[in-house]
Amino acid sequence: MSDGARLRGRGDGDERGGRAPTISVADGGFAGLASDDRGVSNVVGYVLVFSLVTVTIGTVFTVGLAGVEDRQEAARLANVERAFEVLDDNVRDIQRYDDPSRSTEIRMNGGRLAVADPTT
Repeated sequence: MSDGARLRGRGDGDERGGRAPTISVADGGFAGLASDDRGVSNVVGYVLVFSLVTVTIGTVFTVGLAGVEDRQEAARLANVERAFEVLDDNVRDIQRYDDPSRSTEIRMNGGRLAVADPTT
């Protein structure tokens, strides 16, 4: 360092104790120029925490949404299977007990029902 600049810190006879080291230039140019990086580390910390939270929420949303859609599709399929089981029971009751009629409701939920030629 030049004659006009000095470095003060905890070990250099600074009576104030816990102050971070500062560089002061005696010729008036940059008096009190701080070499304290704590402000930068706070900003970096906030950015890292915000990024971590954002990535975590995005991952949970993406994976969770796919899981919810899979569960909904499985529930629709189970409902259709149950509706056809009820239809089967009603047709058997008509045949077995000679009932004049039975009623069965099958909700399509966006699907479609078609009658096709039998396959062998």
